[in-house]
Amino acid sequence: MNVIGIKFPSLIVNLAEQISMPNTTLALFVIGYFLDFNLEKDEILSLLKGLAIKYTPGIALFFVLPLFFNTASMTIKAIMLGTIMPTALVAVIYSNEKDLNTKLASIFITATTIVAIVFMSLIMIKWH
Repeated sequence: MNVIGIKFPSLIVNLAEQISMPNTTLALFVIGYFLDFNLEKDEILSLLKGLAIKYTPGIALFFVLPLFFNTASMTIKAIMLGTIMPTALVAVIYSNEKDLNTKLASIFITATTIVAIVFMSLIMIKWH
């Protein structure tokens, strides 16, 4: 919307800001609620493999996309941020329904939330 110059009324902007505020609280709640790192050795290996599979493409895109595209573009920024977003909470529900390891799923969500906060902070520092 910024690209084509559409400006929203302050009421809508304020409403969107008010809606976005609880997201930080929810992320911290998720981290605190699922923060239980008592894992078996095979679960630790699975967690590390999952994190590597999830974040390797995002890190690669972070270094490769600026070589080919202008990083001022909102599309490129959205792609780069989309690759490092945390795993959705629905993963726990899915793992429960499929009789998978729900503890590992919840720890994976917590780990990806922490990693995403760190990566997003680094990206915002680089872009600013």
